[in-house]
Parts: sequence; C-alpha cells; structure tokens
Amino acid sequence: MHSAFRSVFSTCMPSSPSVACASASSTASPCVVFLHSAKRFRHTSNLYPTYLAQDVKGVGKEGDIVLLRAGYARNFIAGTGKGVMIPRDQRGFTRHQEVYRQLGFPVPTILKYYQGDIEPKAKGEAWRSSQLDDAFAADSSKSSSSNASVASLIAARAEIARTLRESLTTNPIRLFSSADPRGALYGSVTPSNVVAELEKRGIKGLPLVLKQHDQIAFYDGELGKIRKVKQVGKYKANMSVPMVGSVEFEVEVVGTSQVVKEQLLGGQQSESKSLAEEVSVSVSEQAAAPVAASAAAGEAVASESKQQ
Repeated sequence: MHSAFRSVFSTCMPSSPSVACASASSTASPCVVFLHSAKRFRHTSNLYPTYLAQDVKGVGKEGDIVLLRAGYARNFIAGTGKGVMIPRDQRGFTRHQEVYRQLGFPVPTILKYYQGDIEPKAKGEAWRSSQLDDAFAADSSKSSSSNASVASLIAARAEIARTLRESLTTNPIRLFSSADPRGALYGSVTPSNVVAELEKRGIKGLPLVLKQHDQIAFYDGELGKIRKVKQVGKYKANMSVPMVGSVEFEVEVVGTSQVVKEQLLGGQQSESKSLAEEVSVSVSEQAAAPVAASAAAGEAVASESKQQ
C-alpha cells in the first residue's frame, strides 16, 4: 500500500506548486492535490454575499445583498433566519434551482446577482442611507410620499448647522459644575452636558445633525483635543455635522461652589454688620441709662431744696 502511494506521489509530483495538476491531462494516472495548492483554488475573499430577508439594524434593509464575513453571516444572519448566504457555486445553484427554492432561497434575485444586475453593498451602507432619508422625511416639510434625496438632506443639514452656529455665537453655552476653591471640578463636564443644554434651547432640526454625543469635542490650549473638562474656564468646542462640516462654538464652565461661596460670604458680612450695629446701639443705650437716671435724681433734689 505504501509503495503504491509512493508511485502515485512520484507520478503526480508537479514541477511547481502553481501547476499541481498540469500532468493530469496528458496521463491517465491519478492526481493528488496537495493542501497548500488546494487553498489556492478557494475564493481569496472571506466576504460572503448574503441576502437579507428582513431589516437588520446596522447591516441593511430587506431585499439587499450585503457582503458579510463568513462567521457573521453564518451565525447571526442565516443562523437566526434573517437571511441566507448566497452559494458561491453558481453552476450548481443554477442546476438545482428547484431545490434551493424549496429551501427558501430567493432564486430570481440570486440569479440576477450572478448575472451582474445586482451590485452587492457593504455592511451598513444601505442601512445608513435609508436612516438618513427617513430622518430627513420626518423633519422636512415635504409630503410623506416624496422621496428625500441625499442632496436635499445635505442642504437641510447645512441650514440647521448655520442656524445652530448663529445661536451659539449670540448666546454661548455656560455650564455650572461643583468645584473646589482652586477651580478643579469635583466631577467633569462631558459632551452629554452640552447636548442637554442644546436640547433645552429647542433648536429646530437638531436631531438631524446631532446623532451621537461623540460628535462634540472640547479643545484645551495645552492638551489639545479632550473629551472631558475637569477645570473651570472657557473652552473652544467643535461639533461635527455629517456630510456638512463642523460647528465651532465656545463653552464656559463655571464652578458653582465659587458663586455659592460669594453669596454666603456676602450674606454673613451683612448679617455680622447688622448684628454689630444692634450691639452698639444696645450698648450705647445701656451706657446712657445711668447718666439719665443720675441727671433725673439731681433735678429732683434741686427742686426739693428750692421748695424748702
């Protein structure tokens, strides 16, 4: 058995790994495909075209063909019934269409993909574009039946960003936070605080340009770009607007303990002043009482002597 294997191995041994089966056409002897050569016959890409049977958040919309990694497509899409992985064996799929149809594969759509009529999309591409269109349709004044284009969406975002920039220029953001006497904050001011302040102002269309808190960043003169402010003072901030640019504004962080301390000190000084005035008045009244009594007694004695 070993001698037979050696004979087969010697007859099929290629001169180079790239032509492993070159001698198979000229001779009738069996051919052995070696493992390192067999890997070259596989598809080099690990992305599998996957048909989505329903909307998958962050992946795509129903009916899309999306390129996904094999493990993700197998476990989270095909494994949960949200779609099917399109076979790479185009010839076998075409030959056994009825079998695949019974298994639930969208045969007409997959055939169009094989013919090149349908271009596969990247993961999340269709989902992001559809979300932007839906957001614009909800915020715009157009009818619900109209289709919002990307160009109109960009124009709407640019207008909202301009309004936001003007509002922040005329009315800068001022945030209050607890701080020690040296101005160090006990906690920190984050972009979420800025978002909360912007939402209080009721800027129309703000959700269309501000989707996530990490779109806002602070800038310190020494540290550069920072995500958290831990010291009182004025800071430059920037909010990135997708597909439009950025909105620059200024944020002032005020330590509330300093304001409270000034108020308390002012109140204590006024109270002590009034208390001192009351004490001085009472002391002067007490000091003047004996003098008045002695004067009254002297007047009484003088009047008695005159009568005698």
